[in-house]
Amino acid sequence: GEFGTKTAFNFLATKQTGEPFHGDSDGPYSSVWFAWTAPASGKVTFTTFGSDYDTTMAGYTGTDVASLTKLEENDDAGTGEQSSITFQVKQGTTYFVAVDGYGGAEGNITLNWQLTRPWILFIPAITGGGAVR
Repeated sequence: GEFGTKTAFNFLATKQTGEPFHGDSDGPYSSVWFAWTAPASGKVTFTTFGSDYDTTMAGYTGTDVASLTKLEENDDAGTGEQSSITFQVKQGTTYFVAVDGYGGAEGNITLNWQLTRPWILFIPAITGGGAVR
């Protein structure tokens, strides 16, 4: 959907072979991956606000973990230890978000997302063939 929240935890999660780093962490430790298909084109923001540990995160496109294209990554958005990323999306495309723990931190994940569609402004045209008197 265009917005929502999912919860999970990364206890006993491990890294995958070839997995890239997410955010400012020095390695993938215990990442959890989420898939989201854009219902419309625009910009999407994913956050881990509400998670109870120090998160890192990144958004990707691709079909194989060893050859993903990183779109955005973050560690410590705002004043807390949670993360936030924003990137352009195309309707119907599936995006992957990896949430990891900084330095191997573990905890409960709260993943939030919000899609923002571009504004379209319609200005009615004034037509006519007569002169104004």
